[in-house]
Amino acid sequence: MQIDSTFQTVTKQEETVWESFIANFNEKIKSGKLSTKETIEAIESNKKSIKGYIMFAILGGIIIGIPSGIIAYLTGDDSIMSIGVTSGSIGFLFWKIEKEKSKNQDRS
Repeated sequence: MQIDSTFQTVTKQEETVWESFIANFNEKIKSGKLSTKETIEAIESNKKSIKGYIMFAILGGIIIGIPSGIIAYLTGDDSIMSIGVTSGSIGFLFWKIEKEKSKNQDRS
């Protein structure tokens, strides 16, 4: 079964949660047994990893936000800072996720 993640940035931990859920669901259909232990463990692991991504997004917002704030102050256009903080946060977050995906693919 393939999950369509078009226009989403899916982390390796999220993929693990979905794979566990799908395997559990298939097992329930085949045997009637429901074992949620693996799925719950995958969800807990995913929750822990999200904190690192949030911190990285905050770091990106600060790193790009400070220079864009200076530019916004000098030009008098406050929207520059908002765009800079948002772009920095999203850019750093996507970069971090893609870096971890490529690192995991190199291990495989």
